[in-house]
Amino acid sequence: MRRFRIALFLTVFVSLFFVSASSYAASPRTIISESIDVLREMEKQDDVSKMAELIDNGHGVAIVPSMIKAGLLIGGQHGYGLMLARKNKQWYGPTFFEMTGGSIGLQIGAQKVSLLFCINNEAGMKAFTDNKSKIGANIGLAAGPVGREAGAATDGSLRASIYSYSMSKGLFAGVNLDGTAVGANHKMNNEYWGEKLSIGDALNKKASKSDVKELLAELNKIIKRK
Repeated sequence: MRRFRIALFLTVFVSLFFVSASSYAASPRTIISESIDVLREMEKQDDVSKMAELIDNGHGVAIVPSMIKAGLLIGGQHGYGLMLARKNKQWYGPTFFEMTGGSIGLQIGAQKVSLLFCINNEAGMKAFTDNKSKIGANIGLAAGPVGREAGAATDGSLRASIYSYSMSKGLFAGVNLDGTAVGANHKMNNEYWGEKLSIGDALNKKASKSDVKELLAELNKIIKRK
């Protein structure tokens, strides 16, 4: 019993440590900057072409530059991200959100992954703008296909609302996000825009602020890899 209590304490401590570390560094500026780094790393991959096609033809993208997963027996995961809408080949936004989840089972250690979500339709957009969304419940998520010959291998016809890509240590990798909650971060949105805006209003503003132009340039570089 004593060992179990110690293990439980360490689990909670480790999880809270990583959550606190990620939230302490989070700000609109750092999320944009780190998202640029993630896109640059993804753009280098040989099998990025299908992701490029999904981005170009989709309704938007969401990027979580740093999702931290930690635990011993009880685990937790947390990360901040941004979302951009794409309409008529133009970018709008961004708006900011956070993802939080937990799990119970055999697990130990910590992992840091970067995530990019290709949003395929309005249902997918709503999932990232609705504070009550949860992956695996009301957010349908499929692993994104990779490679020029991937075709529709993921779900038979590429009809999923959202396709996810994750990178760990410079490689595309799988990550389990079932049960992870997604919610808007109104504080960051207010800080970035300098006023109180609804998520819908933010995503109707053309992405033209100077601090997001480099991010758009990297997205457009990926699109050229189709």
